Amino acid sequence: MEEDRVFLTRSLCMNRNPQGAIVGIKGVWLGAIIPIRDGEEIVIGRAAGMCDLVLPEKVVSRRHCSIVYHESTGDYSVWDWSSNGTFLRGGKRLERNREYTLKTGAELLIGSRDNVFKLG
Repeated sequence: MEEDRVFLTRSLCMNRNPQGAIVGIKGVWLGAIIPIRDGEEIVIGRAAGMCDLVLPEKVVSRRHCSIVYHESTGDYSVWDWSSNGTFLRGGKRLERNREYTLKTGAELLIGSRDNVFKLG
């Protein structure tokens, strides 16, 4: 079975500013480009009062995961705080309460295959 994919144009994905970005490539945030400054934490989850990006689905935890951009290296720190998991494209599940350093272009599946974000 072929996986559903959304293809973005180069101009949509290119980030020319010295800041990071989180790009919605599938789900309710499809097409959104969320800028993220050096050291800023963006929290993704179901609870509007606790999160910067809200995904209103039961498989998404109230405070599901967080992402921090590091301008000096161009990398992102990602933590999973959830019960249902945060996954990398390809299926690897991130361990809960552990920091992962991810490069620009990494894709995160939040709670299910229906919510996909690309870093950078």
